[in-house]
Amino acid sequence: MLALADRARTPAAKRPTLQEMSVHELAQRFEDAATREFAARFVAVEPTDMTLHNRIAGEVADICRESKRRDKLSTLLPFLDSSIITTRAQAARTTITIAPERASEVLEGVRASKDYYEQLRAAESLERWRAGKTIIFGVG
Repeated sequence: MLALADRARTPAAKRPTLQEMSVHELAQRFEDAATREFAARFVAVEPTDMTLHNRIAGEVADICRESKRRDKLSTLLPFLDSSIITTRAQAARTTITIAPERASEVLEGVRASKDYYEQLRAAESLERWRAGKTIIFGVG
């Protein structure tokens, strides 16, 4: 857990920017950011301290928007099988518009997990998707 906490505290490199990255680098950055988002839960001093988590979640959303801008959301599909629940869930939220059956299946699995935090987020994501609402602003 200490290594994960250190990873969460370590911000992503400023260069190259998301716009300068190759599609492969963008996918690697997604995996790193989603893993750091998961790890941020081990850093908070209090459960209500969400500053670090929110910053990292913003990074994930920016990466997802850049992937969509390039029409490359499909490069995030392999992360639907990640062993890290947050990475898997973020990949599902991002790819639900291009792989609805598989992504919703992943979100259902997350919702059925014992990870209370991700359970709630997965349930909300599924509810929004089924109502035709946006899950990640700028992605779908």
